[in-house]
Amino acid sequence: MRSRSGPPVPALIPGTPVVAELCLRIQGSRDAPAEARTALRRFHPELPPELMQVAVLLASELVSNAVRHAEAESVAIRFEVLNNHVRVEVEDDGPGFDPKLAPASTDGEGGWGLRLVDELASRWGAGGEGGFRVWFELDR
Repeated sequence: MRSRSGPPVPALIPGTPVVAELCLRIQGSRDAPAEARTALRRFHPELPPELMQVAVLLASELVSNAVRHAEAESVAIRFEVLNNHVRVEVEDDGPGFDPKLAPASTDGEGGWGLRLVDELASRWGAGGEGGFRVWFELDR
């Protein structure tokens, strides 16, 4: 497992140039994951389709978790494209959680979001104060 508890690692290492950045806040509704997917797909069309597909899938899972489990009224999303990786952060005002992977539901109805993040992301973590942030990075 590649998760870490505590504060998220800094978004940028000093001197690392951001190629592109998108920050948005969406209403915490059942439509939030679809809105996040639409915004991210339009954001940086130059990324390889396979990389963008994974970024969109994982971001959608994290937004869904924020709405479902944290009952977030709104969700902030930050999407950064850097020379060597893509970073996505999803933040809500919820109470947070222990970032250890819980067993997935045997009926297939839940518990898969963070498992997907753990399997597909190069790195990920969760934490924060005054809000809770889950982030992941995908190497380019």
